[in-house]
Amino acid sequence: IDSLTGCYNRRYGLELLDRQIKLSHRSKSPILLAFLDIDGFKAINDTFGHEEGDKVLKEVVELLKSTLREIDIICRMGGDEFLLIFPDSSLKEASLIKERLNKDLT
Repeated sequence: IDSLTGCYNRRYGLELLDRQIKLSHRSKSPILLAFLDIDGFKAINDTFGHEEGDKVLKEVVELLKSTLREIDIICRMGGDEFLLIFPDSSLKEASLIKERLNKDLT
């Protein structure tokens, strides 16, 4: 677990990704992956300090948790980068997820 945000860390996230891909193949169910990189995060840290940057990261994770389904997986890959895993998600659902994230994170 990532100590700052409370979501999965990179190492465990990659293990979960491997498991989810194998499960997807076995069950023939789709899986959707997204990579989230916070635009302008370095400027936040440089301007307001790392403490404020940490608050932004925590807020982003809370927003993701409130926007995504319970089965969706959030992994902090490092810095301001996140891997999002959406098990059993179709391309149509991908479009809906993208719209929700764009609305909630902008």
